[in-house]
Amino acid sequence: MESGEGRALVCAVGENTVVGKTQRTLDIQNDMTPLQKKLETIAEQIGMLGFYVALMTFAALVIKLMISTMWSGTAAFLTW
Repeated sequence: MESGEGRALVCAVGENTVVGKTQRTLDIQNDMTPLQKKLETIAEQIGMLGFYVALMTFAALVIKLMISTMWSGTAAFLTW
């Protein structure tokens, strides 16, 4: 085991060091850029469009089932 003495000169601590400055730049709240805002709006619109298309497809298939059942004269979907 070794022992001894040493001296150090501290020039900066905390946010005044290189690591502190880097941490401070990473902690900044990043606001959305105009492109990110536009892409978010487009993504929401695409999602709503997909929802409405799925809803209309479901309604069309239910109507088709009802019409085909009435046309054939059986109530096959009611006999589960």
